[in-house]
Amino acid sequence: MRSLFNPQPPLFSQWPNHQYDGQLKNADKILDRNLQSIQLVYDDLLAGKESGTSGANGMTAEQVLRAGLIKQQNCWSYQELAINCADSGMTRAFVRLDDGQTFRKSCLQENISKIRGETWYKINELLVLDAKESDIEAGRTVRIDATVIEANIHYPTDSSLLFDCIKVANRVLKSIREEHRGFRVYSPVKVSSAKKLVLKIINAKNSDERKGYYRKLLRMAKELEVRLPNIIGKLIALATKTPADLERHIKDIKNVVELLPLIIGQTEKRIIQGKEVPPEEKIVSIFEVHTDIISKGKRETEFGHKVFLTAGKSGLILDCQLVQGNPGDSEYFMDLIERQKQLYGRAPRQTTADGGFASEENVLDAKIAGVTDVCFSKRCGMTIEEMVKSQWVFEKLRNFRAGIEGLISVLKRAFGLDRAMWKGVSGFASYVHSAVAAYNLAVMSRHMAAADD
Repeated sequence: MRSLFNPQPPLFSQWPNHQYDGQLKNADKILDRNLQSIQLVYDDLLAGKESGTSGANGMTAEQVLRAGLIKQQNCWSYQELAINCADSGMTRAFVRLDDGQTFRKSCLQENISKIRGETWYKINELLVLDAKESDIEAGRTVRIDATVIEANIHYPTDSSLLFDCIKVANRVLKSIREEHRGFRVYSPVKVSSAKKLVLKIINAKNSDERKGYYRKLLRMAKELEVRLPNIIGKLIALATKTPADLERHIKDIKNVVELLPLIIGQTEKRIIQGKEVPPEEKIVSIFEVHTDIISKGKRETEFGHKVFLTAGKSGLILDCQLVQGNPGDSEYFMDLIERQKQLYGRAPRQTTADGGFASEENVLDAKIAGVTDVCFSKRCGMTIEEMVKSQWVFEKLRNFRAGIEGLISVLKRAFGLDRAMWKGVSGFASYVHSAVAAYNLAVMSRHMAAADD
């Protein structure tokens, strides 16, 4: 039976005497003040189930939430989280484990992964509102910036994408043959042969030689494309005759069937015909299909999703918005201001952002919305006095904006936001918002410690 939390705190899970202990104690108090977050997690854990009043005792919603937060705070793998839940007194006290209670990494992963990105976002909103009530962050002066969080994929090339399709199809068929000895369907393409061609493409001396190897690899891919639909039919027939669960294997093969023609098409267009393929039409991964191509000026192209962050004077991330595609920063400026109005019930008094957000229209719209000073690092055709009160205010806000670069660096280095490690677009959102929530909890804990001193 799953429950929200244990009504009686564990008797033997005591806080040890350590400097990190103080931060976790403050985080513990903050979470106790925001019991609504536990209810949000509980609803996600029971999604699709009639009730949580039957079955074996599992992790409580409170334990799942706290385990997810401390995992993201320390950039632990699930294996490391399981070890610390079994061995670390501070971790056990924070997660509120009973005496002798431990969980395997598979159990932790299964439960934490059920928390949706929208739920983590709402939990972060609760933390920001708690910071407002605790006088940690008033939201009167905010800074806005955009960054890119990479998806967990290898650098995409046309040859590597074709090879991925061949490799996945062969791997799935091999697994099925091992599980079902009577199933004797083989892929028409050998992985070793495809791999040799990929290496020859990488080491080709000129473009003509490279095109020749690409044509051979494309012939292999097309042969696989023709055979896979028949293989799926045999798999479906096998699934009806045997009680074994083949759904996962059939899903993996269908994914290759859907993507392989698109990858063949873009390869022929780019490599053989020498034409360009629009970024929004490109496939960059068969594993994380949602991945966007983000190119900004002369910077190196990145593969992931663009994220807009709004931060306050306290260092808290007040808002985090994931977007699809590669939109211009200026398009989202007023949306971010409106979200601050929804969160605090009023617009911030001062707002600052870099030149990518700058436009005369954004300055005017922000002032209409109630923002007194709007500072961009670019003038956007306006005088300083039209944006802010004075030159002194402009310089102060411009310097204040630079601090968000440091916050983004901390998120990427210390909280794992350089690359989202969870699968799928929903996993990507959950990873990002959970890391932001863990970061905010740590910042609030430090502010509480500073106030106590």
